[in-house]
Order: sequence, then C-alpha cells, then structure tokens
Amino acid sequence: MNKSIDFIIKLLGIVFRRSLIITFYLSCLLAFLYFPHIVDYFKADDNSITVYTFTEFISSESLRRFEQKTGIKVRLQFFESNEELYAKFKINQGEGYDLITPSDYMVDVMRKDGLLQNIDIAELDNFKDLDPRLLGQYFDPDNKYSIPLCWLVYGIVYNKGLIGSEFRSADLDLLFSDANNLIKDKIITKPYRICMIQDPREMVCLGALYLFGRTSNLTEQDFASIQDLLSHQKKSVESYTSVGVPYFLMGNIASVAVVTSHQMRKMFESNENFVFEIPKKGSLFVIENLAIPAKSPKAELAHKFIDFMISEELAGLHSAMYGTNPSNKEAYKGIDKKFTENPNYFPTNEVFSRLHLIKNDISLERVDSIWLAVRFY
Repeated sequence: MNKSIDFIIKLLGIVFRRSLIITFYLSCLLAFLYFPHIVDYFKADDNSITVYTFTEFISSESLRRFEQKTGIKVRLQFFESNEELYAKFKINQGEGYDLITPSDYMVDVMRKDGLLQNIDIAELDNFKDLDPRLLGQYFDPDNKYSIPLCWLVYGIVYNKGLIGSEFRSADLDLLFSDANNLIKDKIITKPYRICMIQDPREMVCLGALYLFGRTSNLTEQDFASIQDLLSHQKKSVESYTSVGVPYFLMGNIASVAVVTSHQMRKMFESNENFVFEIPKKGSLFVIENLAIPAKSPKAELAHKFIDFMISEELAGLHSAMYGTNPSNKEAYKGIDKKFTENPNYFPTNEVFSRLHLIKNDISLERVDSIWLAVRFY
C-alpha cells in the first residue's frame, strides 16, 4: 500500500515538474510574440511608434533627426528575413508594430492576407518625388498598402584578368555555360570558380532567365531543365553565399560572383580589379517597402515617419550609408556620379526593362525540392 502511494506521489511530482517546464516555455513564446505590445502597454506613450525592419534600412541617425523634427519617438526591432516577418504576423497579426519594411513579394502576400492597412498617399508630401518606375508594380498595383523605400539590382561581378579578346560584356553565360566553351570562343582566358547566391528562389529565377528569358509561367518541364542546369553549374561553384563574396574574390579563390548593386557599392567601389555589370539577358531587382500593419492604432504617426523616410534628405543619407538606390529620384543628385551615371548601378529605362521582380507564382515547395536536389545529390 505504501509503495503504491509513494509511486503515485512520485508520478504526480513528475507530472507537476513537466507542467511547470511546459508552462515556462509557453510563457517565453508568448512573451516573445507579444513583447512589443507589452512594452507599448506599460510605456503608454501615444507619441511613439515601433518599427520592425531589416538591419540596414533605417539608421539611428535618421531616428535622431525624426524625433528632433517631430517629437515622435521610434523604437526599432529587427528581423532577418521576410519569412521571419511573415511567420510572426501570422501568429499575432503584427500587434505591437506600427511600421514594417517588407520586400516586394512579401507585400503581395501580406496584403492578400489582410495584414496591412491602407496608406493615404495624400498625407505624403514626398510621394511626388518617387521614381515612377517603382510604383504600380504587381505586388501593390495602386500603392494602397506600401511605399517604396529603396531598391537594388542583381548583377555579375568579375575579375578583369579573366576576360578574353572576344569578351564584350557580362552575361548569364558566365554563370551557366561550360568554361571550356567560353575559353574556346575567347570570351575568357582560363577556368574559374563562381560564388552563387544562396537564396533558392533567386537562383531558380536566374536559371529561368538564362534558359527561357522569363521568370514567370514556368512549367514542370521548365523546372526540370532549371534543376539540370543548376546541378551542372554546381561543379564550378566555390560557394553559395552573399556575405562571403569579398573573401572569395579578394583571395582569388573565385573570379565571378552574383551580387547586388548595394553590395558592390560598399565592397568594391575603390577596387579597380573587379567590374559589376547587369547581364545582357536581364536580371532581378528588389524593391524594399514601408507598410503599416493592419493592427496598428498609430497610422497617423506612421504616415509622418514614412514621409520623412522617403524625403530627399533621408533617402540620400541611407543611400550613402548602405549603398541602396533611393526611391526618391531627387536624392540622386547627392550620390557620386560614377554610380548614378553607370546604368549597372542606376539602370536606364532600357536596362530597367530587362529587370524582373520575383513573383509568388513559383511554388516554394518546388523551389525547395530543386535546391535540395542541387545541394545534396
């Protein structure tokens, strides 16, 4: 009898301890999800906003200037990817955040899910100065839910010592063609290694551009061809990376890489051994945006911050700091002409017409299956 009672007591003790552990972890999860909301509640500061953003879009200097001008305080929190942003909003609907910076394709997803509220363009004095090429895009045709903050272009960087007598300009052949054929045609002078982007969707889209000249309406047969192309390319890839590109290029480990225009401006603007070009067959570009979560009760303050961020002053400041292309075309005047007059960094209309945004008509499951097949088989 006593043994039975002891067993029951021990069992209840185990259950109790496990319940405490589960309760602790659930409390931590809820605290993480609702932390901004909790902070707002206790601070009870109606003259402040909380902004959820990528790390290199909004500087502390811009917050200082905004608060000095308006008296509105801004608290920043950071996410690492659009997917992280979306996952959090699907759980708590974005409570506690007043402004976010989603990329183009994520604006499309979030507005369709009812996670964003309307933006009143009439409240934005600087909207008139935005580059019209960035407006009315597929992800927000009337710009009801998003305002362009900045943009960047994907291109190819190559070592000038690689090029041959018949080389004219960079194209996707440098990424996907057999090096022996390029040597034979005197496009390049020797075999080389490549740094390829690590984002599977961007990788698939570049492969689609090379094979078909388009990134949309891809069939299952198209996907199979892209997988074969990327699998064949793997033999020449030194690394699938973005942040590691300077190491591989400067160390003469790789001679060709896919990078963005803002990476190139920051990393290589004083290095004469490397050239950055947008491929002749076209490339990808990204528009980064400002948007107001549907749950935010501070739309009026958020509008003021949006207008400040897209002003000529702040657009120019952040372009200088981060290398991104400002959405405000008036800010171009303060940027070094070696960039603004180079169509590879600031595309002309003709070059811009060859750029493609990533759309959500590509199945993530299919992209992931291609990525797994390329990387691990």
